[in-house]
Amino acid sequence: MKVVAGIIIYKKKLLALQRAHSIKSYTSLKYEFPGGKVKKHETLIGALKRELREELSIKVTNPSLYFNTSYKYPDFEVCINFYTCNVNQLNIKLNVHIGYKLLDTSDLRQVKWLDADYDVIDYIEKTGLV
Repeated sequence: MKVVAGIIIYKKKLLALQRAHSIKSYTSLKYEFPGGKVKKHETLIGALKRELREELSIKVTNPSLYFNTSYKYPDFEVCINFYTCNVNQLNIKLNVHIGYKLLDTSDLRQVKWLDADYDVIDYIEKTGLV
C-alpha cells in the first residue's frame, strides 16, 4: 500500500501526532507523522496535501521528498514517502488524532512511534534535519 507522510517543521521542531486508541496494539496511542493512503489516480503530493487537510485542516506548500521506506505490519505492508513541510504558523485542528507534541530532533525517541516511522527517525538523527 502506498502511503505519504508529512514531516511538519515549525520553529525548528517536528510535529508528532498521537493516534487514538485501537484494538491493534501496534498502532494504538502511538505517535506518527501525519498522512495516509494514496488513492488511485492521485499523485503523491496531491495525496499528502489532501491527507494534511483532512487530518489537520492545514495547507502546505512546497513539500519536499525527504525519505522513503517500506514496513511490514502483521496484516499489511506500507511503502511510505516522507515529505518535509515547513510551516510558519501551527494553526492545526486535530480531526483524527488525540494529541500532539512538538519535538526537537534530539527528543524524537521520547515518545512511542509507529514501527514504520523508526527508519525515518534514524535518518533524521543521522542527517540533522533542522
